[in-house]
Amino acid sequence: MVEIGGPTASQITKIICRKRQEVWDRSTKSVKKFWFLRTITKLLDNYYAPEGANFEDVFHVLEMLDSFRTSWSPGTVKEYKSGVTAFVTPRGKKFFDQGVLLTAKEDLIAAVTDEVNRYTEDFLAKRPTWFISFWQQAFASALWDIATLNYDPCMEQGIGVALEDGFVDTGRGFYRFDPRQIRSSKMNRILHLHGSILYGYIRTSNLYAYDDDHEDLYRYDNFQDAKATWFGRSTNTAQSREQAIAGPIITGLRKTDKALCYPYNTYYSLFQDSIIENPRLLIAGYSFGDFHFNKMLERVAALHDKNRRVVLITRFEDPTSWHPDQHVMNWPSQEMYMFVAKVFRDQYPFKSYIFTSPLISADGCVHLYLQGFQDALVNHGQQIIDFLTK
Repeated sequence: MVEIGGPTASQITKIICRKRQEVWDRSTKSVKKFWFLRTITKLLDNYYAPEGANFEDVFHVLEMLDSFRTSWSPGTVKEYKSGVTAFVTPRGKKFFDQGVLLTAKEDLIAAVTDEVNRYTEDFLAKRPTWFISFWQQAFASALWDIATLNYDPCMEQGIGVALEDGFVDTGRGFYRFDPRQIRSSKMNRILHLHGSILYGYIRTSNLYAYDDDHEDLYRYDNFQDAKATWFGRSTNTAQSREQAIAGPIITGLRKTDKALCYPYNTYYSLFQDSIIENPRLLIAGYSFGDFHFNKMLERVAALHDKNRRVVLITRFEDPTSWHPDQHVMNWPSQEMYMFVAKVFRDQYPFKSYIFTSPLISADGCVHLYLQGFQDALVNHGQQIIDFLTK
């Protein structure tokens, strides 16, 4: 998403800190304003120094603070009491105000999705040829399952190729998810594993009351209609009795607790099925920051051995500091290195002091591109498609 105009996680984190939280004070009958998201982010930056915090860290802390607030309330039943709160005490009341926490969570979600919608509109206006032409060629060569962690609908709206997502038109202004639709489809499929800015809730709560879960998502035709359904409703609690807000986008650090409703549970299942059934895999722009996905991806080599065909596209920012030891380079992350080592079938996948892209495994089954998505598609696009489809 960065190379088609999207922001980095760091840039999104700065954006959420620009919004001041506004909360109605009943006692004074006036609006009070707080730099709550900015304060939380700054405290986390100091705590995590030198790495700092990102917006997902911030959202996780907001969920935890609200979970603690609920647990400490004398009238809260066991179902909503986190056990750990029996052993800790608050660090100042200002971090546990119900209205401020609710507003901060909504402001964060709104800021992230507004920015995603901004770059989506920009992408659809510019329609970069290098991106679109690659996918059109790829879809013409084989059927694909596109599993994305991005919140944007750029693939569905910008490529010009129909993608099955499992949502069926209800004739009521929104689409309802049917797992049978996507499981039986013979089309290219798209799996929004972490949600989409086009996802929302149903406006008539009793329409599918006996069939759908309270947390199930529906798809709308545009961002504004979807966003209008998001707020002012009760939210999900995990089995740990802590908040786990699924929502139209999945963020924070408790993602597996948030993937129990439609369409997420089906998408996770299909993603794992694809890994098991298909030896061909393209990974682009993934930082390997989600451990539950890493555990699935790491099985590719064991499942498919010499039949595997894997392309990993990432970016190593500084070729002048290339060194075969990851600790000297400070790249890749431990999780990415684990994947590369397993899929290369090599404990030391980086052999040389010479920076080359792509790096190719000894058996030729894995190609690692190191200079970003656009460079890989522009200079090696047909090679990648041929490698994965022939």
